[in-house]
Amino acid sequence: MKSQSAYYTLPQNKGYDSLEVHTVLVTNDFCEALPPNEEIPDDATVCWSIYGHIPNEGFECCGDFVSFESACSTAEKLGGIKKTS
Repeated sequence: MKSQSAYYTLPQNKGYDSLEVHTVLVTNDFCEALPPNEEIPDDATVCWSIYGHIPNEGFECCGDFVSFESACSTAEKLGGIKKTS
């Protein structure tokens, strides 16, 4: 399995100017967002997180999901428009 990412723009400023969905590797000591297409060990524990970008401040985790599809669906329900390139 490989890590997945998706990027969304937000048409109205609702505190965030964009959203990102990333695969997150979960261990006992930490959680780490993985870059797209990174190989994930079969025994790894992962979730998919939505991050909101706050202009001039950085990113904030908005939620964790059990699948990439459910995280992307939620990003779209929040008003995100998926970037195609």
